[in-house]
Amino acid sequence: MNARSDNAQQQGSEQRSEASLPAGGSEASVAEAGPSSGLGSSSVLAPPVEAAPSSPSRAVHSGRSSRRRWLRWGILGLLLVLSGPQVGAAWRYFQARRELAAWRPGQARQALQFCLKLWPWSRWSATHLLYAQAQRQLEDYDTARQHLHFAQRLRGGADEQTALQWALLEASAGNVLETEEYLQKQADRWPELRPLIWEALAVGYFRVSRLPDAMSVLNHWLKREPDQVRALELRGQTYIAGQGVSRGVEDYKRVLELAPERELTRWKLAEALIALSAYQEAAGHLEILRQKWHDDPTLLAHLARCYNMLGRQDEAEQLLQTALRQDPQHPLCLRTAAQIALSQPQGPDLPRAIAALREVVRQRPTDYLAQQLLFQALQQSGDTEAARQQLAVVESLRERQARLSELQTRRLPEQPLNPTLHYEMAVLLLQNGQEAAAENWLKSALSLDPQFRPAHAALARLYEQRGDEGRAAFHRAFLQSPAP
Repeated sequence: MNARSDNAQQQGSEQRSEASLPAGGSEASVAEAGPSSGLGSSSVLAPPVEAAPSSPSRAVHSGRSSRRRWLRWGILGLLLVLSGPQVGAAWRYFQARRELAAWRPGQARQALQFCLKLWPWSRWSATHLLYAQAQRQLEDYDTARQHLHFAQRLRGGADEQTALQWALLEASAGNVLETEEYLQKQADRWPELRPLIWEALAVGYFRVSRLPDAMSVLNHWLKREPDQVRALELRGQTYIAGQGVSRGVEDYKRVLELAPERELTRWKLAEALIALSAYQEAAGHLEILRQKWHDDPTLLAHLARCYNMLGRQDEAEQLLQTALRQDPQHPLCLRTAAQIALSQPQGPDLPRAIAALREVVRQRPTDYLAQQLLFQALQQSGDTEAARQQLAVVESLRERQARLSELQTRRLPEQPLNPTLHYEMAVLLLQNGQEAAAENWLKSALSLDPQFRPAHAALARLYEQRGDEGRAAFHRAFLQSPAP
């Protein structure tokens, strides 16, 4: 069944069921919406009231007529049953488009998952293109690539639309060096695509710590659209990464004034307020989120921390008990429990705090706050040697974090095309156990200088540890070749 006949049948179904699809798409997008089943074109009559036949021949004719009418009703009912899910999937497709237009990729993904489940054999490339966009904006780049490949095959190869989507994906993933010029040209050519392009560039610049470039794009965007919630969210994130937490809080608050339903922004605002020690205000936002997130352990840990700092220790303890029943080893809950144990009015419960903090640093060795609290607890317990060793860990972690901050906020913005700085970022992130981020920085170093041997060596070691012998062999082969 082709898209045109599907569309005609769908319209016939809508005329008889008096249901309509939401507005918002062109004729072409409706054709992409997916298959639907239509109904016949014959009119539907109410069931007749049977009268007593006046003759045998008339009775036979009446019986046959009645059976034909009931048969038509049965066929009509069957068609309605069969076409219902298809109409529902088409409605979800248009819903996904609206959600993406409102910068809600999570909701769009849910709607599109329904479409793809019902249409696993779908030949409608637009469904896969939209799903790739949603996954890209949710930073699930591998899944986005899979659906872009599938859409490209359905379209018979690369074309202008898939080329743009690939560029947006690569830019968002941090490969802005090779995509920024092309995307800027596309923004000049297609004004209606500028928000998508600016978003991808801002995300990519942020990912590779080109914070001034990200801020430049976002300020340009907000100059044209002062109340654009996505631009405000990204600028708030960029401010906070550049140590401008207070200004980031202002942008997040503005987003919630415009769109109070944006839960992730509210969560980021609460975290920023905690960083500013604004515990009362942070608690208010966390309490709003709890109405929907219920007893999420991470949320309860943050809320318990706020309650503890506000002198509401009993409520904080109750929240932690609820969270730890779900996950007894949850690191944030254990860290907050240790903070409460160290701040008891009757005196610190040092054994409880030390036991909890040791488990936290075992799971998260780069958790600076937990490492520092463990040092303080050991020092108060009188264990001088253990405290001395722990202090060395704290100082090493502090130096590493300070260097990361310097690279992100000063050195990389000054020299964004220096592969040595990209490599150093990767090394520090590997020391922090952040392998995925480190891999991106190593690849970024090689995109700047394909002959940069330290990055090849680091990637060879990383892939060997993962058991990815193919990729490891590629980088080892480069190292074995003569230096240029």
